[in-house]
Amino acid sequence: MSPSKRQPPEKEPASPQASAEEISELDDAFELAVRIRNPLDRAIHYISDVRGVIFDPASRRVRVKLSEQGMDLPPGGIAMEPRFRKIDPHSEAVVKVRLPKTIVKLAGEPSADNEVTFEEHAIADADQIDLDIGWSDTPYYKDPREKTRGATPFSAWEKQSLRTTFIPPNRQRDNR
Repeated sequence: MSPSKRQPPEKEPASPQASAEEISELDDAFELAVRIRNPLDRAIHYISDVRGVIFDPASRRVRVKLSEQGMDLPPGGIAMEPRFRKIDPHSEAVVKVRLPKTIVKLAGEPSADNEVTFEEHAIADADQIDLDIGWSDTPYYKDPREKTRGATPFSAWEKQSLRTTFIPPNRQRDNR
């Protein structure tokens, strides 16, 4: 018997990548430009709408979600279908995401007289902006067989999430 030839291990397929291109301060907003590279043999589809903006005052980080991962549908809530875009196989695209200059959210504690209060945070106060982009290599379609208990159907669709980080313009000057 002749010794069997060993086959080289199969290479794991590359996955899409995101890299921060630019952050611009406009009159009324910030605009993030991110380059998404698709090395796969098939198109990738991604969520192109901002689905959530989370500011953490302790770490001074803003997390911008073009993803449904970790987001639950509130009781009685309606899941608004996001817009989807695609990037062809073996190509890349620059995606622009626009953010307001300030974020307003419910305060963690009610006021002394038990009134609902709000907190306002400026994007410019952040030390870093993390951008998460949900994607899949199959187009999104509503699956009537699927029951997603408490989660949005889009989070079940997402194959993975891309992440890249931006440094706001005023922090870039601080680091020089």
